Amino acid sequence: MSNIIFLDVDGVLNSKFWDNDHHREISEGKYVDLSAVKLLGTLVNRTGAKIIFLL
Repeated sequence: MSNIIFLDVDGVLNSKFWDNDHHREISEGKYVDLSAVKLLGTLVNRTGAKIIFLL
């Protein structure tokens, strides 16, 4: 069985918590939380999971 991550980017890779510290508009998905991206990368590397992006 394959590992699969169903990922809704909004609120996962960009978040209000991150926005509060950076004072940038994130509603258009232009800015992402780099820490969250790194954590996702670690998860994918350790598990070999495939990502399905939900729009």
